[in-house]
Amino acid sequence: IVNSPSDGFPRGVATAVGIFSIAPPSALDGMIIDTDDTNVFVNTSRNFSVRGYDRYFNPIDIGQNDIHWSVSGVAGNFKGNTFYPSSVGTGKIKATVNGVTSELEISVLSSPVQLQLNKKQIQLPLNGSQVFTVSGKNKNGYHAYINPSDVSWTVKGNIGKFSNDTFIATNQGT
Repeated sequence: IVNSPSDGFPRGVATAVGIFSIAPPSALDGMIIDTDDTNVFVNTSRNFSVRGYDRYFNPIDIGQNDIHWSVSGVAGNFKGNTFYPSSVGTGKIKATVNGVTSELEISVLSSPVQLQLNKKQIQLPLNGSQVFTVSGKNKNGYHAYINPSDVSWTVKGNIGKFSNDTFIATNQGT
């Protein structure tokens, strides 16, 4: 404290309001589908997850193996919670658990014509690492995040290596 409070001590200042549910937990009543980006390029992939809630909006844990995934409006298939679109257009991803469903609209974009890394230049210590993300733009100017598992990562020169989307500096150089 740099001043002298008039009361001789600092006053408490309320800066937040807490709201707590006292409702008892109940059965699954609804779900929210989450993903990194609702735009996805054709012939790539997009991971989805689900958050469940009961009738009082208490969170409900949902096992990934309990979810039945489906899609309408576009062609594609699911492997686990990962969607692989094979046609362009607008569609809906649907998750079903014990008769409770949720839907999320997605746009499957034509193939990217431009890619962009999140970093243009990096400086790392020896054995340092940097995570990269890639986004793309299609011929119509629409953007989407690209799943790192859909990217072929390479390094020119003997300066390091990639492990999935993470570059590891193993030697000095440029």
